[in-house]
Amino acid sequence: MTKTAGSLILMVGYLGPGGAERQITYLARGMVQAGWDTSLLTFSLRDDGAHFADVLRAEHIPLHALDRADPLFRSQGLLLRLTMAAPMLNNLPVEIESEVVKAAALFLRKRPDLVICYLDRVNIVGGLAAVIAGVPRVLLSGRNLNPSHFPYLDRPWFQQFYRLLLASPGVTLMTNSHAGARSYEHWLGLPHASVPVIHNGLAETALPEAAPEQVASLRAELGLAHGSPLVLGVFRLSP
Repeated sequence: MTKTAGSLILMVGYLGPGGAERQITYLARGMVQAGWDTSLLTFSLRDDGAHFADVLRAEHIPLHALDRADPLFRSQGLLLRLTMAAPMLNNLPVEIESEVVKAAALFLRKRPDLVICYLDRVNIVGGLAAVIAGVPRVLLSGRNLNPSHFPYLDRPWFQQFYRLLLASPGVTLMTNSHAGARSYEHWLGLPHASVPVIHNGLAETALPEAAPEQVASLRAELGLAHGSPLVLGVFRLSP
C-alpha cells in the first residue's frame, strides 16, 4: 500500500461556479498530487451545487453531501462525543444542528488528520464537527472580509462560535488576503497579524499567453493606443 502524507477532508457549502469553490477544487487536486488521502464534504451536490463535481471525480476524490443518506453519517461513538462537547454546543442554532451532527459522524468514521473548511457557515459547522470528533488539526478559511460586511450572509451567532473554535487546540483561521485578515482580526478581537494569509492559486495552463495579434486586436477594439496602460478587473459587484 502506498504511504500517504496524511488524511484530509475538505469542506465547502456547495461546488457551484464560484471563486471559493474553484479554489477548493484546485486545493483538492493539489493535495492529492502532494500525496494526501483527500475527500470533500458539501451541504449538497444538487443542480448548480455540483458544478465542479466532475473535476474532482476525475481525480478519484470521494464526494459526500450532507443532504444525502450516507451510512458514514452514523457513528457508534458519536453520542459520547456529543456528551463530552455539551458545553461547546450550548446555544447551538437549530438551523445547523443536523449538519454539525452528520459532519461529526463522518469525521469520526474517517478519522482525518486535517479538516479544511471554506466560507463562514461552513467554518462554523465543519469546525464544530471536527472539534467534536477530535480531529487534531482544523483550518478555517475566510474568503473575503468578515461576515458583518455582508448582512445577507451574516448570522448573529457567527462571531460567538468563531471565538469558541479559535480557543480550541489545533484550530487556525486564515484568509486569502491581507485586507480579509485585518478584518477578521478586528471583528474577533484578535492580535494584529495573527491571522495568516494564503493567496488564491492560479491554474496557469488555463490562461495561455495571448498572441501579439490578439492583443493588438483587443486594443483596437477598445480604442487603446499601443503601449498605453490597461488595468483589467475580474470580479463580482455585490451590494
